[in-house]
Amino acid sequence: NLYADCEPVYDDRRLPREFVIRIDSSLKNEEFMQTLMHEMVHVKQYARGDLKSSSGMRLNYMGKVYEEDFDYYDSPWEIEAYGRQDGLIHQFVNQNPKYEDYIYSGKWYRYRKFKFKYFIEYLWICINKSIDTTWQQIK
Repeated sequence: NLYADCEPVYDDRRLPREFVIRIDSSLKNEEFMQTLMHEMVHVKQYARGDLKSSSGMRLNYMGKVYEEDFDYYDSPWEIEAYGRQDGLIHQFVNQNPKYEDYIYSGKWYRYRKFKFKYFIEYLWICINKSIDTTWQQIK
């Protein structure tokens, strides 16, 4: 089942700075958050140049090329994303306890559209420590 994907938007820069994340709108609550966190790890991978996509399903991760017949769950970029998704939720909740009820209850599903920009900015900081520092590294 494909619940989401992350697609870098390439321009004249060496590394992408814009990304399109598509998430299945039928996902609820914690499953939505896990999926979002997972995709944000891929944003970090693309933004740092660790993960690069090319024609078809060919991917380059840390200098190694993976052809379209790679095993999804054994691919190192997916291992990292699955490994970090729950930890990022817990980190966010620990630092922002007022959002715990919204994430782990039906309220988050309705609430997320209003706080999404703040959440993405915060998540980026959780992954990379500082937005400014990260963008300086990829310029």
